Amino acid sequence: MRFLVVYGTSEGHTAKIATYAATRLAGRGDEAMSIGAANLPADFDPTGFDAFVVASRVHAGAFHPAIVRFVGDYLPSIRTKPSAFISVSIVAARNDPKAVAELAGYMARFTRKTGWTPSFLHHAAGARLYSRHNAFGRWILKLIDERWIPGELAAVGAGPGIDTSRDYEFTDWSELGRFADAFAEAVRQKAAAATPAA
Repeated sequence: MRFLVVYGTSEGHTAKIATYAATRLAGRGDEAMSIGAANLPADFDPTGFDAFVVASRVHAGAFHPAIVRFVGDYLPSIRTKPSAFISVSIVAARNDPKAVAELAGYMARFTRKTGWTPSFLHHAAGARLYSRHNAFGRWILKLIDERWIPGELAAVGAGPGIDTSRDYEFTDWSELGRFADAFAEAVRQKAAAATPAA
């Protein structure tokens, strides 16, 4: 099976998640390629792939513009093949009704904008990469994060307080791996069911 993992990232963490997913898929004996949606070659052709995994970071409640564009441009191909979506946000680190509603809102807006409802969906907790910002940027982020991020910090055992001299990674890699495995198995079963018996 040939999997295409397309991602939209701002600071690099979603690219890391996409690479992990592609490596997990390839580790099962399949072929998997990961590529940034903003870096697709001019002659890009999705028809040679058996399944798609799309991953995007969430910023201010919206997915990466390059991912929205990718899904819009290639929706006919995406709809005809098994597809999965990985939504990456810090909100996904929490497990409470407010967070669940917020995550559902992200997807509802995305579906309305693109017309695509993925068959497989995973909300991956992202990261707060303070090291990618200058002192002023870290100060602004801290002001924002102090209002709502303590729950996420507690979820990963980071303790109280926000130390902007370090980064915080919230991703559950084992859970992400299980999602990739489950998607690959579903794709394989669908392909086997579509193959005529000898």
